[in-house]
Amino acid sequence: MRLLPRLLPQTIRGEFALFAASLALPLVALIGYGLYDRTRDDIAASEGIARRLAESNADRVSEYVAGLRATLEAVARRPLVRAMDAARCDPRLADLVDPGFRVSTPLLSRVTGRWIVSAVHPVLGEDGALLGTVAVATDLLRWRPFAPPEALPERATLTVVTLDGTIIARSVETDKWIGRKLWDERLLTRIVERKEGVVHATGADKVERVFGVSQVAALPWFLLAGLPEESVFAPARARCARSTASRASFRRTTPAGWTTRAGGCSASSATTARRWRG
Repeated sequence: MRLLPRLLPQTIRGEFALFAASLALPLVALIGYGLYDRTRDDIAASEGIARRLAESNADRVSEYVAGLRATLEAVARRPLVRAMDAARCDPRLADLVDPGFRVSTPLLSRVTGRWIVSAVHPVLGEDGALLGTVAVATDLLRWRPFAPPEALPERATLTVVTLDGTIIARSVETDKWIGRKLWDERLLTRIVERKEGVVHATGADKVERVFGVSQVAALPWFLLAGLPEESVFAPARARCARSTASRASFRRTTPAGWTTRAGGCSASSATTARRWRG
């Protein structure tokens, strides 16, 4: 008990400093929690944007494929097409025995030397027997299934990737990436496992991104919509900077000897992101 008086301020100035600290510390803690909570909300909102961006553009890809199917179905029903002789088909095409609509894996066209995917639909006889197929190819370097650039968030990237990791559409650097494998095998594993939702990973441009993931309906294709994490944390860092300035101003009005730590905005945002990811 004799040590207690030594811990108490011995001057009026010290007592005032202790009183100011007792008032300020809960306020600083409250501000810190508010920043953390708002940053968490910013991350959740950005993940929601990325997820909706992936879903809406996956729907555009699905609609394109559905249009191809409808066209091929109409062609396959035409009498002159159905008059084909199945006996005269190339025997190397005997594997086309599954009478259903299919989309090929990406391949290099022997005619143009460009990457394509082919949509194939069966031609059936009156008895339902397979007579042959009709097909249409899509030039992947000219294919633009995404929303127009002006409708996308700044620095957003959109990518369509197949189950084996082959990129078949991309909103940026199309010529560079079509036909190549996804830049990160671990990211592909997470995409295939999750199929829908949000993942945090490094983009092809080495930028940390929030990726919305959505599977293209009825196909083993996935659409990735990436937003830079830097843009996700920008509002939180701005609020942190304003809070830091306010605390620094308050500190200047308090007696010497009482200080607050005012800094670490970038670090706190990154820490929140790590906690939010789990």
